[in-house]
Amino acid sequence: VINNSWGGGGYSQALYDALANAYSRGILIVNAAGNASKNIDQTPMYPASYNIPSSIAVASVDANDQLSYFSNFGANSVHIGSPGNEILSTVPGGKYNYMSGTSMASPFVAGVAALALREDPQLNGYLLKQKILATVDQVSSLNGLVSTGGRIDASNLVENVQSTEGAMDYSSNGTFTRSVASEAGGAAAGCGLVSSAINKGPGAGGSNPTAGVVIGLMMIPMMAWFVLRQRAMAKDPKNQRRHERFKMQSQIKVMVGDRELVGSMNTISQGGLSFNTDQALEKGGVVTMRIASPDGHEIIEVQGQVVWSEANQSYGVQFANAKQGTLAMIQQWTSDLVKSS
Repeated sequence: VINNSWGGGGYSQALYDALANAYSRGILIVNAAGNASKNIDQTPMYPASYNIPSSIAVASVDANDQLSYFSNFGANSVHIGSPGNEILSTVPGGKYNYMSGTSMASPFVAGVAALALREDPQLNGYLLKQKILATVDQVSSLNGLVSTGGRIDASNLVENVQSTEGAMDYSSNGTFTRSVASEAGGAAAGCGLVSSAINKGPGAGGSNPTAGVVIGLMMIPMMAWFVLRQRAMAKDPKNQRRHERFKMQSQIKVMVGDRELVGSMNTISQGGLSFNTDQALEKGGVVTMRIASPDGHEIIEVQGQVVWSEANQSYGVQFANAKQGTLAMIQQWTSDLVKSS
């Protein structure tokens, strides 16, 4: 699970590629929606606005389940509400402080996701996202503001995915003491912290941006390392092709939402296929394909993630959770086909 309690700036292809790679590896991506009180359906906020199948954008709600006054929203772009007002959290110096912001809301979603994975470690990021969204507590005040119209519900989620192996004992065996930071903080912009205060309402307190600056500086090298690592892995020949490809000229049907497109397949393997189509597809999007066998007598259906080959100027689809029966049929089809270079 990746939690992105940060945001701002324009669209970045490098960042999109890194997060799309995380999705392809089964990772859930949780993003703060931002603190500008804006509809990000109209004014995108990245990374929350990237259209990645395992990505969740999180708005902030207060103690009364009302959208926080600072929180971004969006009936299409923001998925769920989560507590983000006056949250007691750690700050530098070994202390605690009350802070507000969508950056405080998204970690709750990441946290309940981790609880769900404890119950069912086999869940990939996409399926985990669907379960989180399907188990929200419906809140009328969020209708039209987030796509689910609800707030996270940890109990509903854990019960939904509870494994037959038994639940873990989450009770603490230790004790701890906590002290509230001696200084109150002020407002911050973007996806950072809106306010940091000691037992005061929203907007109260003085200015102390140190915590936000330190957190931001910590995130920069982490994200830079992640992006550079993904680029290096992509250039490594041993990571570029894990399955033998075979030439196979066949017509395929590609379902994108409620659209059905027709394409011409070029190659196929146990891991995916390449094809041409006149329609533009979104890189990283999930599609369902119906593929005919070389003799046209058999048809399989499989889901996958769209990729684009700049070198070949063609689309590809990486299969996602393909059934063993489907893979066995592809292996049978390709037994007499010519290998692709």
